[in-house]
Amino acid sequence: MAQRKRPRRLYHNYPFGVALAACIGAGLILGTFFDQISWGAFIGVVIGSSIELYLMMTRA
Repeated sequence: MAQRKRPRRLYHNYPFGVALAACIGAGLILGTFFDQISWGAFIGVVIGSSIELYLMMTRA
């Protein structure tokens, strides 16, 4: 039972990490292409990461 529980937990947390990495990557790309809106991209990354953390805490 313990061995079955661990892979499920990792698989459940996997999409959140991918979404977080995608948000950070999008923010970096926006910051690179638009230097003037780099702060906006940074704020967007912070908001995205906070949303992902909220979803993780809600489902966990």
